[in-house]
Amino acid sequence: MRSTLSPTLRISILLVVCTLSLLAAPFIGASMKWSASELLFGEGTAHDIFWRIRLPRVLLGFVAGAALGGAGVVFQALFRNPLASPYTFGVTSGASFGAALAIIAGFTGSFAGVYGITLGGMLGSLFVTVLIYLVAAG
Repeated sequence: MRSTLSPTLRISILLVVCTLSLLAAPFIGASMKWSASELLFGEGTAHDIFWRIRLPRVLLGFVAGAALGGAGVVFQALFRNPLASPYTFGVTSGASFGAALAIIAGFTGSFAGVYGITLGGMLGSLFVTVLIYLVAAG
């Protein structure tokens, strides 16, 4: 079924819905007594919960979701396949294998904030991605 809305209108609606959900999300949860003056100028519990817990979580979730969505688009564009995903191509298995190798080899420490297991997973997934790209291109 084809949509009768123009692409510009669809994107505008999505931006409005996304913005409204981003603004409403910190206020959803266990009921608190929210007052505008306490949230903006106060130093009470509600102020701390909102500014130090709820708002950073919502913003981090938004950024993480956007990054994952962008990574999916790049993956599909790289292989020119709208159904491509890291699971169907085995990239996640390569990441697991790389992380397991890092654990077995004893690279569990941290260097410049990057853990050896994370680096092993990244290198494993990168290796599988390059391998699949070379097989598909050649």
